[in-house]
Amino acid sequence: MFASVFHAVAHLSSILRLAVASVAFVVAILALDRPYGALPPLGRFFDPLSGAWAGARRDSWARDARLVLPGLKGKVTVRSDRDGVKRVFAENDADLYFAQGYVVASDRLWQMDFLYRVAAGRLSEATGPKGLEIDRLFRKFGLPQAAEESAELMLRDPATREPLIQYAAGVNAYVATLKPSTYPLEFKLLNYAPEMWTPQRAAYLMKFMAFNLAGHSRDLPLTRSRSRLSQEDFDDLFPLDVPAPEPIVPAGRRFDFPSLAPEPPRRPYFKADVGALEPMPTPHPSNGSNNWAVAGRKSTTGRPILSNDIHLEYALPSLWYEIQLSSPTQNVYGASLPGTPGVVLGFNRDVAWATTNGGSDVLDWYQLRFRDEKRSEYLHEGSWRPVIAQETTIKVKGHDSVKLMLKRTHYGPIVFDESEVPIGPWVPRGLAMRWAPLEPSNEIKAFLALNHAQSTAGCHAAIASFNWPDQNFLCADGKDIGLWHNGLYPIRWKGEGRMVSDGTSRDYDWLGWIPRDQVPGSVNPERGFLSSANQAPTDSAYPHYLGWPFEEPYRALRINESLRAKERFTPAEIAALQGDVEHRLARDVLPAMLAALPPASALS
Repeated sequence: MFASVFHAVAHLSSILRLAVASVAFVVAILALDRPYGALPPLGRFFDPLSGAWAGARRDSWARDARLVLPGLKGKVTVRSDRDGVKRVFAENDADLYFAQGYVVASDRLWQMDFLYRVAAGRLSEATGPKGLEIDRLFRKFGLPQAAEESAELMLRDPATREPLIQYAAGVNAYVATLKPSTYPLEFKLLNYAPEMWTPQRAAYLMKFMAFNLAGHSRDLPLTRSRSRLSQEDFDDLFPLDVPAPEPIVPAGRRFDFPSLAPEPPRRPYFKADVGALEPMPTPHPSNGSNNWAVAGRKSTTGRPILSNDIHLEYALPSLWYEIQLSSPTQNVYGASLPGTPGVVLGFNRDVAWATTNGGSDVLDWYQLRFRDEKRSEYLHEGSWRPVIAQETTIKVKGHDSVKLMLKRTHYGPIVFDESEVPIGPWVPRGLAMRWAPLEPSNEIKAFLALNHAQSTAGCHAAIASFNWPDQNFLCADGKDIGLWHNGLYPIRWKGEGRMVSDGTSRDYDWLGWIPRDQVPGSVNPERGFLSSANQAPTDSAYPHYLGWPFEEPYRALRINESLRAKERFTPAEIAALQGDVEHRLARDVLPAMLAALPPASALS
């Protein structure tokens, strides 16, 4: 009897253990098939057949591989050198841009998708709530609308329409080869699928670059300083006329055109309400860029030598994608921006070009006077103007969508209203913003033209369509060198926009744009070299106001000092200058500082 009971209990226990194990197994399967916070579904992620290692990196490019894809019209060859740099050879330009899109996407698809999502205010769709604040910023800043307007301009222009369409088709040819098991690792980590690429997305990437390099001003901290200092102390600490010992355009250049700006108002200092203005963060100390070129007479080769040193912040993956593009109409090598056709910085058989950031002030803030607490109308030149409000929706992965109200004035957006919490201290509440890059533009046209340029003069003609972010374009061909502080700059009286402006007065309205043929530049200067390092573009002889201030001149002083030190340079000596670490400011002031210290014996 006891044996029967024992066997019955044991049998029941086995059934219960099996049931519990089965339930635990089902729960584990369900648990591993759902995301937890920022983590992807762990079961899928570690699946040996379709998980993280299923798409492990492998070099799919042979040394000399024929690219065969639907949509190609002729023969396309892709070579991968020992450093992994892709070299694309095509029988026509349409295939060349198609192949470029395919090749770049095969290496950088997630980077392209991520940067587009940041600029479009769509990051939350991939990351969930962690991307919401960034999405708010870029939508409130107006980037998506500006990008769409620029994309429309690009797709109307015959010079950019087909390259953009073909590049996007190449990207999508690569996306079409993917399945969940072969998605790039980043998509698996964030648990979302890549979208098909559109030609319009290139415009978003260009506006993102404009935001990074020209989306800044010193209006807010300078306004706070002015409110706390006497006029004498303020002018002493922050002089409007800052000496430029080594401007980009060699000092002494004469300009045969007058300023187009009106006279400043009788009382140019507008006393803004600074109660809500927080201190601005300082820029990263290692950010910047240098370029220089020596003429043929200062080169041991008898031909100009050009150098570019772009020390933007390091990133992984890099901001740039090195590539060679060759067709019957062009053969160009250099750095491209993933997501856009052509080469941004580089050289072809006839000309080389390089850039540094221009740094001119193209962003102004305006204090408004609203009619009432509704803040739906603001005063300008004695009349009440409507604030244009438009609602937009941000989709958030795993959560409800978020509604966002965008408000605009004739100046531009009110980025954050009084009732909103801004992202960081650099965007004020309640002020309207005028930012030049919100205007439609077609910078990709300039890059494609540079790829085909045959001379320094052709290089100058190519950059006429490049507006923002303003850049110091340096060009060299077999005999000439030229450098232009290139961009589209607003016409303003001297000092206008240096601090928060009076939004009620037309005295602070922009009056159009400086004509392109009046943008400062220099070709074949007598000294035999040109350089830029983000410093002031001209001396005081230039009639137009380009903003305040530019970077300190110490890098420029050191570069020019080095280029004056020898009659002729070898290419190796020019390259070595990129690694120079001598700091002119330290060299000039350190002896005086050390001399002012007490003797070492007095410190013991």
